[in-house]
Amino acid sequence: VRRQGGYGSRAGSLLSSAPMNRTLYTLLFHLSLPLVFLRLLWRAWRAPAYSRRIGERFAFGLPPLRPGGIWVHAVSVGESIAAAPMIRELMAHYPHLPITVTCMTPTGSERIQALFGDSVQHCYLPYDLPWAAARFLERARPKLAVVMETELWPNHIHQCARRGIPVALANARLSARSARGYARFARLTAPMLAKLSLIAVQTETEAERFRQLGARDECVEVTGSIKFGARITIIDEDTEDEHHYQIVGEAEADIERGLLNIRSPLARALIGKNEGDSVEVRTPGGERNYEVVSIKYE
Repeated sequence: VRRQGGYGSRAGSLLSSAPMNRTLYTLLFHLSLPLVFLRLLWRAWRAPAYSRRIGERFAFGLPPLRPGGIWVHAVSVGESIAAAPMIRELMAHYPHLPITVTCMTPTGSERIQALFGDSVQHCYLPYDLPWAAARFLERARPKLAVVMETELWPNHIHQCARRGIPVALANARLSARSARGYARFARLTAPMLAKLSLIAVQTETEAERFRQLGARDECVEVTGSIKFGARITIIDEDTEDEHHYQIVGEAEADIERGLLNIRSPLARALIGKNEGDSVEVRTPGGERNYEVVSIKYE
């Protein structure tokens, strides 16, 4: 099982050599909650944004959600950016349905709100506990769940299956190392994967790994990778000249690599910058000042 804010795997590792089913996994998760809470406090100390909206992580204090739409889960920033084109297509094809987008990190939340504003519903995904998953689904009551990449949570998927909500895994990736990790907990992962209605994987090699772990053959499709890009516009504060950078990639890190590959001091200075930020660049002619006018993800 992948991380959930960095602690789900810790519960799984407690009995890494023992047979693991969903009941045992859930028991371990409950027993690890004190550690989960302490880790959350530690992260809040390092990044204060983690101290906000803690109730949502336990499915308490969720915002009002219009039910009956499509739920998309993107764990953090990279997955949120990668999901953006798909979310826009869903909004265009199903304008009458509400789109609920969840994540697990404050940076992911900030990116979702920056990309979509009030055009989507948004909250943190509650921890993978049966009662928390049930409370969230009772509030959202989606017709379809779409999970980005390989953010798989047994109780959330089980609760969806109980309610007849199809779950699709989009842009799915599964390395050989991750597949070996899932195989160690076959009694947990095989039933979970068998409940998925669609697994859209990036390569045939990964498709075969999912099948070997228990995914239904007819539900696994090779669709390639969801690509995304960023168009960055900056302005020279002295001359008011505009500069544009168009970066295309398959993951958030590709944006940084793209800026590095331009081999320009100005492009490199843009790494980690947000809209409205100032950028100072030393040139042979002296120091130049720029402002990031816009960053549009596509």
